Amino acid sequence: RPQEEKYPVGPWLLALFVFVVCGSGMGFSLS
Repeated sequence: RPQEEKYPVGPWLLALFVFVVCGSGMGFSLS
């Protein structure tokens, strides 16, 4: 289980981060 301990945050945190960044980029582009 060393690989699981290497990424304790989980893939959901990465997805949320990408979603926020993309959302912010789209917002600035539309503004």
